[in-house]
Formats: sequence, C-alpha cells, structure tokens
Amino acid sequence: MKTKVLSIKKIEAQLESGKNKPDELEVVLLLGEVTKYFMFTVKKTQISNRTLLTFVEDANFSHTFRFNDHIAIEITNLVKKVYQGEMIAFPLAVGDFGTAEEALTLQKPFNKELV
Repeated sequence: MKTKVLSIKKIEAQLESGKNKPDELEVVLLLGEVTKYFMFTVKKTQISNRTLLTFVEDANFSHTFRFNDHIAIEITNLVKKVYQGEMIAFPLAVGDFGTAEEALTLQKPFNKELV
C-alpha cells in the first residue's frame, strides 16, 4: 500500500495546571485509502547550556509501523523538520506499507557463523 503524509501540524505548548505542557505535532497520513491520525510529543531536556529534543510517537503509530521501520523513520524525520520550521510541500509519498509476512520475506537471513 502506498503511504502518503497529508499534513504535519505543530500544536504549541500551553500552560496546564501550573506547568508547561509539551509541544505536540499532529500527523495525518493516507495509508492506502484510509486516513490515519497520529500524535508526536516533543520533550525538552536541558543539559548544561543545551536543550536536547526527544520526539516521542504515540503507541498507535508504533504499533501501525512495527513492520515498516523505513516508513516510520521517514515520517519521524519529517516531523523533526516541521518542528524546526522547515517548509515541506504536502502530500508527500513516504513508501510502500507492507504486511508482516511481506516484511519477513525481505529480511536478510541471519548468519550464525562466529568470526
């Protein structure tokens, strides 16, 4: 199935009961003929004088793409670019979605020889 990113929308952090709520991004995909919605959360960690950003996908995203890492990586890279302010023209094709059986046939055999 062809997979396309239809949009990635940044949702700015808001104050929630006295503490900052993390930034979020909504990702809208077309998976074959089905529209799917996923959320990414951006967690910020201060280390010395630098801020480390961690992008965390929702559990549904991880479950959906568990056999399609190549697509998950492409989408995550797009999420990072949108978060950093880069302009991206959507819709954007990100790969072919495969079933678990298709993914297994593409795996390289494990070589048990010890070096």
